Amino acid sequence: VGEKVESLGVTGEERNRRIIFLAGLTSALAHPVSILIKGATSSGKSNLIKNVVKLFPPELVVVRASLSKLAPVYGRDSLTGKIFYLLEYHGGRDAQYLLRLQQSEGDISREFTTVTGSRRGTEIAHRMGSPVVLTSTTATRVYADDETRFTSLFADESAEQTLAVVRAAVHRRPKRKEPGLSVWREAIRLLIKNPPVYVFPDWFETIAAKLPVQQVRVRRDWLRFLTLCKAIALSRRFMMPSKEREFITFADYCVAYRILNPAFSSTVHGVHEREIAIAECVNQIHRRLDRPVRVAEIAEQLGWKESLVYKFIKPAVDHCLVQYESSTWPKNLKRLLPVSGAQPGFLPSPRYIFEEHEEIGSLAKYVDPLTGKTKTLRRRTATGGLVQAAR
Repeated sequence: VGEKVESLGVTGEERNRRIIFLAGLTSALAHPVSILIKGATSSGKSNLIKNVVKLFPPELVVVRASLSKLAPVYGRDSLTGKIFYLLEYHGGRDAQYLLRLQQSEGDISREFTTVTGSRRGTEIAHRMGSPVVLTSTTATRVYADDETRFTSLFADESAEQTLAVVRAAVHRRPKRKEPGLSVWREAIRLLIKNPPVYVFPDWFETIAAKLPVQQVRVRRDWLRFLTLCKAIALSRRFMMPSKEREFITFADYCVAYRILNPAFSSTVHGVHEREIAIAECVNQIHRRLDRPVRVAEIAEQLGWKESLVYKFIKPAVDHCLVQYESSTWPKNLKRLLPVSGAQPGFLPSPRYIFEEHEEIGSLAKYVDPLTGKTKTLRRRTATGGLVQAAR
């Protein structure tokens, strides 16, 4: 999926392109997941959604530039199993109330007055279906009731991404057609036909216990995460014999954590995912070294330039995700500390779940969805031994 979307004209956005695809697959499941991409104008939000949506069969996709106030209830067709692509979030401003009800209730009705000659009466307009809604906005925050109905993704606005985009434009060749899309669309038709009932193993209760439950919106976000785990399992359906019931595996969770944790962390805390990444990095380095953390160490572990780390440190401090060391340092190069009690992430790491539950086994493997490399987790032995190997 990642490679195909890139071939269609998307540069970078490795996580976001996969999340949007998984959200599209949830149209076949009980609780569809809607996505709102946030970012500055020209950041490529619409290009990203448009090219991911191309992979899906046309009969599953409804595209609208705008909606009038009552449009959602008067639409002709059911929205069950559909992907509703609204080109711009504010294009549906007048219809926000009904669109919210369509997302959460999957069934909206409106009673209205009719006049036939001198007789007055009433009729009821009715529309069924809870769609996957995909849209984008330049706003960092939207109306609160809408905010909780979406998983928010942030477009990559870094200088590195801009450089990659302009370089790609130099070498991109004009395409007369988009090869292979008919094959993709047929594959997705087969994939989503009669999906099995997915069952979560008992160790998912440990994951639930580690969620940032002080945030009330976790109730909705957890349901979305579980649905996206099902979409991950659905995407490997071709590997498995046909079953009516299918267990979510530990490998599914590892893949879900790799793709989804930054997005859910930033959504639930209402901050940029790069702030979350810095906070988690500070926590990890501080636990390992038991001392305050330097900016250079954060940059090295995250693979960022120091200038990018500095850009997101201040908002991370303002949002109480990290704090500066109280003592002064030469050239004002303050080191960072975790904030006691802060829980910047959304999900516990696969390593933690693996160590807590022996029933998973002494060895677990999964394919990293961003790099394609097989990663292996090995249980700690009595004498120490290798903790994690990757090849």
